[in-house]
Amino acid sequence: MPDFELERYYYPVLEHCAYLDASTTGAIPQYTCDAMQSYLARRTRNGMGIKAYLEDWDFAERVRSEIGVMINCAPENLAFGASQASVQSIFFDNIPIEDGDNVVTYETAFPSSIHPWLYRKDEGVETRIAKAEDGAVPAQSLFDLVDERTRAVVVCHVDNMTGYRHDLQAIGEFCRSKDIPFAVDATQSCGALQIDVEEMKIDFLSTSTYKWLLNVHGLGFAYISRKLMNRLGMKNVGWAGVKDHSKVNNLLLNLSPDAQRYEQGGLNFMALRGLSSVIRNYMRLGGIPVEEQVLRLVDYTYKSLKGIKGVSVFGDFPPQHRSGIVMVNFPEAWDLNNAVLAEHGIRAGVAGSRIRLGIHFYNNTADIDRFTDFLKKCAAKK
Repeated sequence: MPDFELERYYYPVLEHCAYLDASTTGAIPQYTCDAMQSYLARRTRNGMGIKAYLEDWDFAERVRSEIGVMINCAPENLAFGASQASVQSIFFDNIPIEDGDNVVTYETAFPSSIHPWLYRKDEGVETRIAKAEDGAVPAQSLFDLVDERTRAVVVCHVDNMTGYRHDLQAIGEFCRSKDIPFAVDATQSCGALQIDVEEMKIDFLSTSTYKWLLNVHGLGFAYISRKLMNRLGMKNVGWAGVKDHSKVNNLLLNLSPDAQRYEQGGLNFMALRGLSSVIRNYMRLGGIPVEEQVLRLVDYTYKSLKGIKGVSVFGDFPPQHRSGIVMVNFPEAWDLNNAVLAEHGIRAGVAGSRIRLGIHFYNNTADIDRFTDFLKKCAAKK
């Protein structure tokens, strides 16, 4: 088992606060900062000629391979983009769908998983939305909305404002049995919870990299199964989706046969350096130990919050549906906000009378104790 206490050494932010906010932005480790700074320093010092530019594209291929190992897919099935929403549009914009067809999702999904379908209402596309029950969305509630005109089922692996973790394998197996494309937003899980696109029978997966993948804004990636790729059209074509970047011909369209065809322009090569460093460290630690560490701390949080007057966990999900996100209810009269938490050395997200904790492998029980001790003091004052 990795020594996660040693991992804390790489996170300077932990020296001055209990950083429990990976669900908003992950803490950037020093080695990731160093990788990006080194790239930027070379770029600043040397400029960039065509040779260096093509080497950057070669590096992107290396990162594809690293992601492939992480989520169990071929690198040819991966496309990069500027964010989760931008790469998710590969699916939404190109899936064959007609007047009278429908798409199934649910009410607590992130807006980028719902809004594109609502936008197509005038085209006759119906968005079928399953209800959440105290934050939970049983897989059966999605299945009940599926019929012969369903063209996609879309879920977030982990819901950003509830922390509910969906049973991707159960949903994937159902969709595969019905030959319905299954799309997943993994922004709130990738880097913390294990993902195996083959075992989970995922057809399309998209994520940003600035949360649990501990990187900067400006980079996301998508996995597209070969079967789905054969179904998808191409509404938007850019110069970068070609087979060979060294032989771009403005009068010859030589698109890549792989997912790279959906890349429209240059990539965030600095962010790719950061992502590569994170994934290599994740693989060194191991996906299973990382997930176990996260869920161990979440279980500790659940137990530590019990008995604090006025405090409760929203959802109180069973272990198989827990994630690194824990939503904590507190009395509105406490008048808490992000600034108040920061004054007490805690970084988390406050919205109304609820605090969102994003607990990652670099956290420890002392971080949780700092948070729960603060809540106990609040309860004692009131």
